[in-house]
Amino acid sequence: MSRGQHRPMSRGQHRTTGRRQHRQVSRRATRAPWSILKGMVVMPLVFILASGVAEAYWSAGSGAGGNGASTATAVNQGATPTVSAAGQAVTVSWAARTLSNGTAVAGYIVKRYSAGTLILQTILSACTGTVAATTCTENSVPEGQWVYSVTPVFATNWRGLESPKSSAVTVDVTAPVNSITVTGVSGNSVKSGNTVYYRGSALGSFRLTNAVTDSGSGPAS
Repeated sequence: MSRGQHRPMSRGQHRTTGRRQHRQVSRRATRAPWSILKGMVVMPLVFILASGVAEAYWSAGSGAGGNGASTATAVNQGATPTVSAAGQAVTVSWAARTLSNGTAVAGYIVKRYSAGTLILQTILSACTGTVAATTCTENSVPEGQWVYSVTPVFATNWRGLESPKSSAVTVDVTAPVNSITVTGVSGNSVKSGNTVYYRGSALGSFRLTNAVTDSGSGPAS
């Protein structure tokens, strides 16, 4: 064909200009980055959902080769403990607790508070750590009035609500101090220290008075 002439097009043929070709290439070029961007958005969502499920407690419900099952559950609140003291040893006892699905808990954390201020104290042996039984005896408890609580625990990080606090128990190992005086003496009697001597064969009488003091819990009578 000479310059300036145009070949006639048969039916069904279409002329594609350079501008349209450029537009089609541009559209195809932008599709791949958008697909990558969607993948980047979806993946964090999957990780977030997975981490949320991992924080729950679940138990397998089938054997090898079967279909697994999981059930969410919670740890029940601890029972109010009872306490008793013998010298500086305080025995703490409480009722057993389970998870909401009936599974037994792994143990209990025992806490001691000041009865007056409710300030948390350092628990002593043998009530430290996780106590697997439903009783323990704390030894060498200092003098004072104390209340106790227990918190059920399961696995590594699962804890129930702390129990209501026990009634107060008093630890008092300070002996009372006696101060005895003899008054109203008639007949033969004499006091030496905390010992009173008298002559039983002679008539007479005397009165003993004890001004007892106790820096711990105070004198009973």
